[in-house]
Order: sequence, then structure tokens, then C-alpha cells
Amino acid sequence: MDKLTRLSMLINPEVMSDMIEAIVEAKIVASPYAKIDTTLKGEEGDSMTVTRYGYIGDAVEVGEGEEIPMSELNATSVKYTIKKSAKGVPISDESVLSAHGDPIGEINRQLAASIAQKMDNDVLDELYTAKRIFVTNDIISYNGIVDVVDLFKEEKDGETEKVMFVHPNQKTQLRKDVNFLSADKYKDNVMVSGEFGKIAGVKLVSSRKVKHEGGYFYNPIVMLAIDDEQTMTKEAAITIFIKRDTNVETERKSRTRTTEITVDKMYVTALTDETKVVIGKFGDGVTQLTVSPETVSVQKGTQSDALTIETDASDFSMTSENVDIASVDKSSKKITGVDVGKTTVTVEAQADGKTKATKKVEVSVTEGA
Repeated sequence: MDKLTRLSMLINPEVMSDMIEAIVEAKIVASPYAKIDTTLKGEEGDSMTVTRYGYIGDAVEVGEGEEIPMSELNATSVKYTIKKSAKGVPISDESVLSAHGDPIGEINRQLAASIAQKMDNDVLDELYTAKRIFVTNDIISYNGIVDVVDLFKEEKDGETEKVMFVHPNQKTQLRKDVNFLSADKYKDNVMVSGEFGKIAGVKLVSSRKVKHEGGYFYNPIVMLAIDDEQTMTKEAAITIFIKRDTNVETERKSRTRTTEITVDKMYVTALTDETKVVIGKFGDGVTQLTVSPETVSVQKGTQSDALTIETDASDFSMTSENVDIASVDKSSKKITGVDVGKTTVTVEAQADGKTKATKKVEVSVTEGA
């Protein structure tokens, strides 16, 4: 009886819901820059429609007796299906009552991390639906960020606060920029969650979820919501519509003396003001190099088929680690078997202003027929 009482005290869904919700709020990186809307709570339906309005343009000067020019208010409607993000963990009585440490606390932390990462993924996925993109082959820098920020077309520099999500691999590039301001040098140490510095007045937040593909990083810059003095509302780039807050349920499996703990959160993440988002597409600073195949088998005294080598560098090198086993011909991109054995062929290339790229090809030389 005592053990059952202790189990029920330790695995309390109501208490765990509050704990996990608090941990979720502490762990999210991208979601804090979204507006939270709870109007869906208690409402019927599994979908909702969000209206996005386009900008009508700046006002113009009109002379006496002239007609005022008219601009159509353009709007698009996007239908979203309410999603349920969920995760579960089973735990045995022995693990709860006999294990060292705090297994229930660890489950809370990991379930919360799972929900937080899913919410962050959803926020960034929605930011990537924005259509304004600034493209450069250069790595991220002060000048590049200024070019991205200028697409907001603000009249005054720093008119609104902005945050930019950067990949951890870009942090070193930014820290070496003379215009970078480290967070530890802020006056009064004022910063937002996950912020590691500023550049061109833009807050920098590191996230592994920033898209990196095809030799480019895709960095969203988001204009943060500001209070509207007339409507007393906040217009935000991203809005998270909460259908149901973090919910924990448990199910007892008496035959195995285990308890299944599940958590879910129901919400919609929507891009509600596309004018507040610009995507900076920056080069990653790494030389692009692909070599195929990665393994080659060639008979002694014969040549292999030509390797396929693609690079953005103007030239490349091709060397054999053991020329007594296999030799290479750069012009033909072929490998010649010299003697039976194994060796490695290394292909290297370096584009201007980029780091060197290296690829290895494993070579096996066999006896001829």
C-alpha cells in the first residue's frame, strides 16, 4: 500500500503538467518571438483560417482639386489544421522507487524538451514560408545583415527591434566581425533568451534548426511585435494559437507494473504578418566539393572509370597516399592499379575566400583476371 501511495504522489499528472509547461517555456528558443493567442481554447473545430494583409503603400502628396489615389487592400487567407504535438515514456515501478537520481524529474525534463523543440521547429518552418529573400554568396557579416534589414524599408535606423536566427556554425564568423557586440558587453546585461550578441542593431539567437543546405545558411530576420497605441494589440510576424495547453496523462499497466506517461500540446503556428520577416541567404564559407564514387575497386595494371568531381573552386588536387598501390591521373580523374592492396585517394579544393574541402576515396587493387 505504501508503495502505491508513493507512486501516485510521484506520478501526478496535474503537477507534472505544470512542471513540464514551465520547462517548455524555459527551453524554447524561437517561440518567445511569437505572439501567443488563446482564443481557440474551448472552441470547436480542428482547423482555422488566418488572413494575411499586404501593404497598401506609402501615402503621396495630392494637390488641390486632385483625386486621392486609391490602393486595393490585398489579403490572402491560409487555412491551418490544428496540430497535436505529443510524446510518451513508459516507466516501471522499480525505476520509480529504486533507481538512483530522479527518474520522474528526468522524464519531465525530456518530455518538455521534446515539446519545446517541436514548437521551435514549427515556428522556424512557418518563418521560412516568407517570400522576401536576400541572397549573397558571401558569409554572414555586418554588411550583409544591413542589406537584409534595409528590405524592411524603415525610415529610421533601429525603428523596431529585430532578431535574427543563426546557425551555430555562423557564430564564429560573426564574432570575428569588427561590428559584432558580444552579449556580455551589453549595458545592464539586457538580452533575450538565447541571445549571444548583436550586429547592425539586430539581436542574434543561435539555433541548430536554422536551415543549412546547398552551401547556404537561411537566416530569418524577424521584426518584433510592437504595441499599437490605438488598438492596444501587438502585431506579430508569427502567432501561436493555443488550442490546449500542455496536458499530461498516465495509464497504469497492472500486468507489467508499469506506468505510461504521455504529454501533448495542441496549437497552430501561423505567419500572421509576412511584412515583418526577411530571409537572409548567406554562403556558408565552405568550398563545395563532391566526389563519387566513394569506393573504387580496380584490377592491377588497369584504370578505373573517371571519378565524378564537382566543385565551386577553380581547381582541385588529387593524390594517392600510396603510389606503389595506386596512382592517379588528375586530367582524366582516373585511378590506376599498380599493385595488389588498399590505399586512399584524397581530393582537395579551395574556392577564393572559403575554407578547404577534402574528400576521401577508398581504393582496392585486385589481381587481374
